[in-house]
Amino acid sequence: MVVQPPPQPPMMLYQDGHLSLTRTGSDTWVLEGDAWFSLSLPPKDMGSRPPTYYVKLSLEITVNLKSLV
Repeated sequence: MVVQPPPQPPMMLYQDGHLSLTRTGSDTWVLEGDAWFSLSLPPKDMGSRPPTYYVKLSLEITVNLKSLV
C-alpha cells in the first residue's frame, strides 16, 4: 500500500491570516484575527486515510482592563 501525505491548502491561504490588537478606549482593547488551520479526523476504517478539512477561524475579542483598587 502506498501512503501519500494529506493534501495541503494553497499557499495563499497561509498568507491570508492576520492578528491585530487595537486600543479603542482608555481601558478597552480589541483583539481581531483570521487564520487557516488544517483539521484531521480519525478515519472510520483503520486502513483508510483520515479526512482533512481546512477551517478558517475568525475572532474578535473585546478586553476591558479596570483596576480593582
